[in-house]
Amino acid sequence: MSRVGQIERETQNRLVKLLQVDLGYDYLGNWEKQYNSNLVESEYLAFQSSKGVGQDFAKRSFRELEKIASNGSIKLYQSNREFYEKLRYGVKITPELGEQNVTVWPIDWKDFEKNRFSFAQEVTVEGAHGNKRPDIVVYINGIAIAVIELKRSTVSIEEGILQHLDNQNEDFIESFFSTVQMLIAGNDTQGVKYGTVGTERNGYYYWNEEDSQYENKLDRGIKHLLSKERLIRIIHSFIAFSNGTKLICRSNQFHGVNELLDSVKKDESGIIWHTQGSGKSMTMVWGARAIREEIDNSRVLVVTDRDQLDEQIEGIFNGVKETIVRTKSGSDLFAKLADASIPVLCSLIQKFRGSKTDDESDKADVEAFVKELKSAVKDYAKPTGKFFVFIDEAHRTQSGSLHKYLKELLPDAIFIGFTGTPIFKNEKTLSIKIFGKIIHAYKYNEAVRDEVVHDIAYEARNVDKVVSDQSKIDAYFEAKTRNLNDIAKTDLKKKWASKQEVDSAKSRLGIIADDINLDMLTKPRLMTDRGNALLVASSIYEACVYFELLSSPTSDLRGKVGLVTSYKPNANDLKGQGVVATQYKTYTKMISEALRCSEKEAVNRTEEYIDLAKDQFVREPAQMKLLIVVDMLLTGFDAPSATYLYIDKPMKDHSLFQAVCRVNRIDPTGDDKTHGYIVDYRQLFSILKNSLIDYTVGAFANYDPDDLMGIFKPVGKEDKTELDDMIEATIRLLSPISDASKTEQNLRYFLTESSSNYEISARERLRVEFYKQVNAVVRTYSTLCGRESEAGYTDAEFVAIKNRIDNFVKIKDEISVASGDYIDLKLYEPDMRKLIDTYIRSNRSKVIADLSDRPLLELLATEGAKVIMDLPEGIRENPKAVAETITNNIRRTVIEKSPTNPKYFEKMSHLLNEVVLQLDQDSADYEALLKRLIALTDDVLNPKHNYPVEISRMGISAGAIYDQVNHDIGITEIANRILMDAQDGWRTNGMKSRILRNELMDSFKDQELVDKIIEVAKYYENY
Repeated sequence: MSRVGQIERETQNRLVKLLQVDLGYDYLGNWEKQYNSNLVESEYLAFQSSKGVGQDFAKRSFRELEKIASNGSIKLYQSNREFYEKLRYGVKITPELGEQNVTVWPIDWKDFEKNRFSFAQEVTVEGAHGNKRPDIVVYINGIAIAVIELKRSTVSIEEGILQHLDNQNEDFIESFFSTVQMLIAGNDTQGVKYGTVGTERNGYYYWNEEDSQYENKLDRGIKHLLSKERLIRIIHSFIAFSNGTKLICRSNQFHGVNELLDSVKKDESGIIWHTQGSGKSMTMVWGARAIREEIDNSRVLVVTDRDQLDEQIEGIFNGVKETIVRTKSGSDLFAKLADASIPVLCSLIQKFRGSKTDDESDKADVEAFVKELKSAVKDYAKPTGKFFVFIDEAHRTQSGSLHKYLKELLPDAIFIGFTGTPIFKNEKTLSIKIFGKIIHAYKYNEAVRDEVVHDIAYEARNVDKVVSDQSKIDAYFEAKTRNLNDIAKTDLKKKWASKQEVDSAKSRLGIIADDINLDMLTKPRLMTDRGNALLVASSIYEACVYFELLSSPTSDLRGKVGLVTSYKPNANDLKGQGVVATQYKTYTKMISEALRCSEKEAVNRTEEYIDLAKDQFVREPAQMKLLIVVDMLLTGFDAPSATYLYIDKPMKDHSLFQAVCRVNRIDPTGDDKTHGYIVDYRQLFSILKNSLIDYTVGAFANYDPDDLMGIFKPVGKEDKTELDDMIEATIRLLSPISDASKTEQNLRYFLTESSSNYEISARERLRVEFYKQVNAVVRTYSTLCGRESEAGYTDAEFVAIKNRIDNFVKIKDEISVASGDYIDLKLYEPDMRKLIDTYIRSNRSKVIADLSDRPLLELLATEGAKVIMDLPEGIRENPKAVAETITNNIRRTVIEKSPTNPKYFEKMSHLLNEVVLQLDQDSADYEALLKRLIALTDDVLNPKHNYPVEISRMGISAGAIYDQVNHDIGITEIANRILMDAQDGWRTNGMKSRILRNELMDSFKDQELVDKIIEVAKYYENY
C-alpha cells in the first residue's frame, strides 16, 4: 500500500513504534484527555530513587525545578536558561543549617543508560487562550526535553515549525517550554528540521547523516537526534546561551567537535575546515569546552586576527559559564600563560595595516605579533598546563611562521587550525605538514544542502571605459605642451594619461552607480527594503566617488548609503587638491550629516560613524541600503539582510571567497531571501557553455575545483527548468478543480461552508500551500526578468509565462479576499504586492491595496454595499460569489471570536447557516440576502446584548460568563468576584491556574461548569 500523503496519525504511530522498539524509550501513553505538565513527578522520583537519592532530597530538588518551570513572571529565555543550568550543573540542596550543599543531578550525564527515557503522544497542555496538543513529547527522568510536531508527506515541515513558534507564544503554552531543549518538525518527504527554544523560523536546520539502516528520511532523522546517547550528548555539550539567544549545534558542529576530541585525545593536531557561514566560531567554543571538561589539566589558547571574533568568543564562553580571559598584549599573554587558574585565553593578532596587498598585511600582522611575543618572553615564568592552541584563519600561508614560534613557546601543545575557506591546492601538503590531517571538513555544497547558507547566484556585467572625444583631448594636450621638449612632454603625458584614466573611471563609475540605483527599484529584497547590498570599490578614492554619485540629489539612495574604509580624515589632507583632499571632503561631510555635528568635529568621529553605519546595515536595512567598502567588512561581518554584493575590484582567492560569503547568510526574519547575489564588474570568472563556473582559471585558480563545488550559480538552463517546474507544480495544485478559470469553482474547492474544525483546517492548508506556491513562482520569475534569454527563454515564451503567472495571482487574490485570509497574509508576504506590481502587471484591481489594512467586514459595516465594487473582478461580477465571499468572511470571524462568548456566536452561526441555505436555492433574492448579511456583519463585529442591569454593571466579560451559565445571575456574580481576585499571570502560570480552578471548584462543585467559565475568562484582560 502506498504511503504517499499518509495522514499525520499514521506517521505518528510509526514513530511511536520506532521510539519504543528501535530506540528503547518507554511509552507513557496517549495524554489527549488530561492536562499535562512539563515535569512528571513520579518519573523524576523513580529516577532519583534508582540513583540512591533519598526521597526528601529528591522531592526538594523537584520543587526547585518546578519553581523555575512555572515562573511566569520572567521571559521564556530566562526561565529556560535557569532551568538548563540546573540540568547541567545540578540542583544544590542544603541538608541542615551550616551543612555543605548536596548536589542532586536531574540527569545522569556520565552514564546515559541510567536515565529514564520515555515519551507520550497527543500531550494536551492548558494554555492562556485555549489548549494545545503537541504530537509527541520526549521526557528524560520526567522532564520534558524534546517536542515533535509531525506533518503528512504532502504538507511542508515549515507548518510544524510554525506550530512550535505559536506554542511558545505567551498567549498559548509558553511556560511548557521552560524545560525543553530540542524542537523537531518532520515529515516523510523532507525528513526533520530541528531547533531549540526561541529559534527563529529560518533558524531550524536539517540534520544530514548517512545511515543505511533507515531509508525513510524522517525515521533516519529521529534516530540520529533522539538515540539515547546522542540526545544526552547534544543537551550536555552542545547547548549555549548568548546575547539573548539560545543556541543548539548544527550537525557539522557536532561531528566536527567529536572528531576534534577524538584527535586531541590521541595527541594529534589537525585542521577543522568548515565553510564560511557554518558556525565556525561556535565550533571553536564547543570544542574548547569539550577539551576542558574531558582532558585533565587542559588549557586552551585561541589565537584570532579579528577583534569581533575575539569579543564574540568571550561573550559566548561567558554565556556557557566558562571562564575566559582576553589578553591585551604579548606581555599580558605570557603572564596569563603562567597562571594555571585561567582555563581559556584569547589572543588577538593586532592589525598593522599599510601594505599594498592583503597577504602582505596579514604577514605584517603575524610578524609584529611574533616579534612582540619574543620581546616579552624573558620576563615571565614558563606556561603551565597542557595547552591546546586554536589558530583561526589557518588557511593563510603565514600561519606557518606563527605556528613555528608558538610551537617553540609551547612545545607539548596540540595545534588545531580552523578555516572557513578552502586551502590552496599547492599548499595542502604544507598545511597538513604544519597542522596535521584535516580532522573534519564541511564544504560549501554541504552547507547549501543543509540550508545552513544560501546558494549564490552569479551575474557578470561589463562596463566599457568611456572617453567622449579622444581627438579633442589629444589636440588640447599638444596645444598646451608645444613649448616643452620631448622628455618633459613624455613625462607630462604619463601624468595626463593618469588624469584621462581618472576622468574615464568617473564616467564608468557613474554607469555602475546608475545600475545599482535601478537594481534598488527592481530587484527582489532591494526593492522591498527587506535586503541591502555591499559595493566593493578598488580604492578609497573610488569608494568616495561612488558615495558622492549615489548620494546625489537625483539618486534614490540618497541618505541610505554608507562608506566604510580604513581612511581617517586629517586636516593636513586639505593642503592639496588631489585624491586625498577629495577623500577628506567626502568623509567630513558624510560624518557631519550622519552624526549631526560640524565638519570640524567629524574629523575625530570616524569610528563612531562606522559603528552607526554597520549597526544600521544589520538592524535597519531599509535605512542603510548600501555600504561601500574597500577592504573592511569583507571578513567576519555577518548581516543576514545583505543580499547583493557588487564587485568592482580585482580580487582573488581567500579575500574573494570571504567577500562572496557576506551575502550567503540565512535571514531569520523571513523566507524571501532565497539566494545571495554576486554582480561582478571585473569579470573575475570564466563561464563555460553549460553555464558553470570554470574554477580552473581566474580568481579561484589556486583552489581545487572540488573544494568549491556549488558556490556559484550563474543564470542558465537550470533556472528555466526550475521556473517551469514551479509553474507545473502550481497547475497541479489546481488540477482537482474542473475549470480553474471559473471563480465559483475555485472558491468551492478552497473554501468550505462546514463548521467542522477538521474540514476548516483542511481547506486552510490547501489555501496556504497555494499562496506559498504562487509567491515562490513570482519570486523566481522576478529574479529572471531582464535575464530571461540567459536562462533560455524566447521573448514569446516569457510573455506566455508572465500571463500564466498573472492568472495564478488573480486566483490567489480572489481566494484570499473570499476567505478573509488577506489580512493574515500581510504578516507573511510584505514584499509580494510590490513584486507583483513591478513584474506581473500594473493595471491590477485596487482591491488588495484598499483591503490590506481594513478587513472586508469592517468596510461592509461602515460603508455598506458600495464596497462590493472594489472586490476582484471575478467575484464582483457574480452575485452568488459576492454573497459567498461575505458569508465566508463572516464565518471566519465567528469562529475566531467564538471563544470569547460561545453561546452568542453559536446564535450568530445559526443565523448565518439560514442565509447559506437560501443561497443554495435557485430562486434566491441576492439583493435581500446581501442586506441580511450586512446586518449580520454588524451584529458579529458589534455584539448586541440585553443583559440584566446587575450583569451590565459588571461589564462585557461578566456578560460572556452569564451567557455560558444559562443566564444564572448568582453564579455569574460569584465567578466574576473570584476571577477579579485571581493572581496576575494565572493564564500562563500552571500553579496560579490550578489555584484559580480550585477556588471555582470549591464554589460550584461542577468540573464542566468551571471549564466553561475559565475558557471564556481567558479572553478578557480585566480578569
